[in-house]
Amino acid sequence: MLDPEHQPLKPYLLFHPRFILKVEDEEFSQQFPEPLLDTDVFNNPSFAIDIHCRRFDLVNVAKRRAVYAWWNLPGIRRNKIVYVDYEFGMPEQLTFDQARAVFVEYVCAHRWCSNSHESPEQFRARNEKYSSMAELIEPVSLKGKLPRVSRKKL
Repeated sequence: MLDPEHQPLKPYLLFHPRFILKVEDEEFSQQFPEPLLDTDVFNNPSFAIDIHCRRFDLVNVAKRRAVYAWWNLPGIRRNKIVYVDYEFGMPEQLTFDQARAVFVEYVCAHRWCSNSHESPEQFRARNEKYSSMAELIEPVSLKGKLPRVSRKKL
C-alpha cells in the first residue's frame, strides 16, 4: 500500500522531461504500454505538484495490472496497456506563486505553449491571472508528447 502522505492530492500535474500530464483519475493518466516500463523513460527526473502546491519527486513507476478491455487482448494489440502506480518521495511545500512559476517556466522552456496556440508571452500573461492551483490545473490536459514504444516484432 502506498503511503498517503507521499501521494499528491488529485488533481495534480506530473512533470516529465517529455510531457506535463494532469492526473485526475486512474483511467487515462495511469495507463501506459507495458514495454515502456522496461525502458529508461521514467528514470528521468520527474516530479508532481498537487492542488495544495506541494512538490513531490517521482521515485518509481510500478505496474499494477493490465487494463481489462477487449481492445487490450494479445491478438488485437501488440503492446499490452497496463495501469501503473506512481510512487513519490516526501513533499516540499511551495507557495502558489512558486508553483505557478515552476509550471510556466517548464512549459516555456520546452516550448509547449504552442499546444494551446499561444506565444510564450501570451501563455505567461494568461497564467499570471490565475489565483489558485485549481484554476491553474483546470485547463491543462497534456503538454508535450507521451512517450511511445516501438512495436514488438512478431
